[in-house]
Amino acid sequence: MKEKAKELINLLEKELSLYNELFFNEFDKGCLVYEHEIELFNKRNETSSLILNKIGTILEYKKSIIELFKSELKDDIINIEKIVKIYLAEEFERYDEIKEKLKTILSKLAELNNKNKIILDTTYSISKIVIDGLNRENIYNEKGSLCESYFSTVRYNV
Repeated sequence: MKEKAKELINLLEKELSLYNELFFNEFDKGCLVYEHEIELFNKRNETSSLILNKIGTILEYKKSIIELFKSELKDDIINIEKIVKIYLAEEFERYDEIKEKLKTILSKLAELNNKNKIILDTTYSISKIVIDGLNRENIYNEKGSLCESYFSTVRYNV
């Protein structure tokens, strides 16, 4: 079981590496949308999907290993931290370091995801204003500003 516990730590390291890769890929996607490079954005989107599939595979494998420990320890309330403390106490510091890095990258990914959503919503809204403006006489209102847009999930005054 000690080998399985080591395998869990190695899986966590792989997961961390994939989340880091995903972070930089998502950052690139935000830049590409901002620059209206839709073809390159779509390629990065495919890369993100592949990374997420790899992460999903790791998560499933981790769950299966944890199930082994549940039956071995006859304990339904088991997690990786508990497994490492029991089987690999000497590796606990390494585990804790990986766990903290995972928390950090997941937090950064959530923040980046929100920023990318705003870029996507804004880009869509502005594009919609321009397209609607082509169908009208004027894209500006009587005050000289671009017309208001309600076409995205967030309301923007441009």
